[in-house]
Amino acid sequence: QQVRNLCDQFSGIYPVNFNCPGQITVSGLSSQMPGFFTKVKEAGGRALPLKVKGAFHSPFMEEAARSFREELSRAEIRPMTIPLYSNVTARLYDGDVAGLLSRQIASPVQWEKIIRNMIADGFDTFIEIGPGRTLAGFMRKINRDVKVYNVGTWEDVDKVVSELC
Repeated sequence: QQVRNLCDQFSGIYPVNFNCPGQITVSGLSSQMPGFFTKVKEAGGRALPLKVKGAFHSPFMEEAARSFREELSRAEIRPMTIPLYSNVTARLYDGDVAGLLSRQIASPVQWEKIIRNMIADGFDTFIEIGPGRTLAGFMRKINRDVKVYNVGTWEDVDKVVSELC
């Protein structure tokens, strides 16, 4: 709530990624970021700039979301065969899949809520695929009781497969 309150002091900055306790990403006008960073520091927080090329998951992406929705209207969306959680609702996709997919472009990512909902739904093992361990770090802050694996190389794949099978 504190980050939301800080964002509300600016006309072009929005909370866009609720990653884990203590880690929220904001997005918005680069011209307003220095003032925002000052407010964060005054509130006792820490703000670090990220090297991105757009105000993703914010209202600045509404036009892209509309265009994507138009494209999706021409696609066949089949019933899902595996559980998939929406970034927008943090719940399993149901109903208007195309609407949720397009809304996620201009809506905050509810990562922490997604993970908490997955755990509540019985998931206890997570595999981060790709370089780095960012998501694994988020997982440790969300729930230390789940198993988290990192897969960045073929050797990692073999190790995780042998441990899980």
